[in-house]
Amino acid sequence: MWPFVGREREIRALEAIHDNSKTLAGAAGVGKTRPAREAVAQAAGPQRRAADRLLAEVLEFRGNSAEAAGVLPGVPPAAWALTSAGISHWGLAQDAERSVDEMAHGRDLVEASRSWILLFDGRCEEALAAAERVLAAPGAEPQARIWAAASGAAAAGLLGRAVRAAQIHQDGRALVASTGDRYPWAAAQVGYGGCLALLALGMPRPAGRMAEDGYRAAVRAQAPSMAGVWAAFMGLAARAAGRVTAARSALHEAVVLMEGEDVYRLRRPWMAELATTTALLGAPEPARRRLALAEGCERGGGRLFEPWLELSRAWNHAASGALSKAARCAVNAGSLAEDRGQPTYAAVALYDAARLGAAAAVHERLSELATRLEGELVPAMALAAKGLATGDGSLMEEALPVFADLGHNLLAAEIASAAAEAHRKAGLWARAGLLVERAAAFAARCEGARTPLLAPRLLHSSLTPREREVALMALTLSSREIAKRLGLSPRTVDNYLQRAYGKLGISGRRDLRAGLER
Repeated sequence: MWPFVGREREIRALEAIHDNSKTLAGAAGVGKTRPAREAVAQAAGPQRRAADRLLAEVLEFRGNSAEAAGVLPGVPPAAWALTSAGISHWGLAQDAERSVDEMAHGRDLVEASRSWILLFDGRCEEALAAAERVLAAPGAEPQARIWAAASGAAAAGLLGRAVRAAQIHQDGRALVASTGDRYPWAAAQVGYGGCLALLALGMPRPAGRMAEDGYRAAVRAQAPSMAGVWAAFMGLAARAAGRVTAARSALHEAVVLMEGEDVYRLRRPWMAELATTTALLGAPEPARRRLALAEGCERGGGRLFEPWLELSRAWNHAASGALSKAARCAVNAGSLAEDRGQPTYAAVALYDAARLGAAAAVHERLSELATRLEGELVPAMALAAKGLATGDGSLMEEALPVFADLGHNLLAAEIASAAAEAHRKAGLWARAGLLVERAAAFAARCEGARTPLLAPRLLHSSLTPREREVALMALTLSSREIAKRLGLSPRTVDNYLQRAYGKLGISGRRDLRAGLER
């Protein structure tokens, strides 16, 4: 992680000062720095400066920001600017740009570091601009380009620029491949940026695969904090896909793994996400406790995550039944996200407000965001929100295949259920019945998620699980093909279909396809 990588020279200098370099990390880890300070005090000249700097970094890495700041000289030399900036921004929540600006502009590592600080400060446009200056600089240092690829891809994704995010991430991966083992954290850093971009752009499937690969690599490398970040991304991807139980497990692991090595103060947003997932599982009291823990965590320099906490408050209110308060929090989270340079997250928050009952208040803002963000998700959210606001089931149905194709099973289940309710009110009973079956099929993948649009009364299926399975397979397969896949006879398959047709009030496969293919 920045800036605690690529410091092999300083580590060797410290080892030369004191044979047992573990004393330093161990002492810092429990807040007892006397043995480490005594080791550093034995040095002089350049070795002393290198040891002081490394001691400050180890202290910050272990979360002892105040002690780390005390190690820094009153006026840090230019070489210390990155260390000083990191401690000031993430550890003490101060203006770290001032420290970075003490070094000359145009220095690759300075610009790359500035891009990270700007990203975590919620200034994504400026973060992307700083990253692109490094990436476009002839002969830029590989470490600087790695950092810039990570922050640049993340910023582009949060800004809804899918093509640019993909380009930056691909360039970063090529750079990592070309540097071999020179930068041990490079693959993870570039991966973090790419994964966050995929999540921001509403693509949980590839994000989940990337997070799982990164997690396995971190476990093999015995790197807990690295594994913690990947576990959190696994949780975010799982929740977006509707797998809320798996999301809760992964986020809980992330919170545990980040304890004691939380340089970027990520336990706060991860704990908030854990609270949200707990709320989605219908457990308001545990969710409330976890949200309280999140709000009590160190803030650091992460203004980027303020909208995440506000949206967690929304789902906590929803779990307790306070839907009007929940909707207000979600709308506020959307406004915060726009202020923090995250239009993609603003769209998510505003659509959550629509899901919580405020569709009339937000669908026009979602439509405006859909005109300037790349990708399919936000336009589908805008359609769905307008359908919810106006009671137009056809608009909701238009959003359904997009949610399904992108892997957002919970959103698909909700909008299918809401569309079915709209069609019931319009007297379109057969169409409503077909959509209830689709909603039930998607809801079965969501591991017990409970939301206002997914109330059990709206998912009263008339089909048995086997009838639903056969009916959905009949969209694209013949009875003989279904029979082969399920180990049944074609006659048995036809019997299931006939019973399904009768319950749904339709006459045959043509009506089934006409209803479900919408």
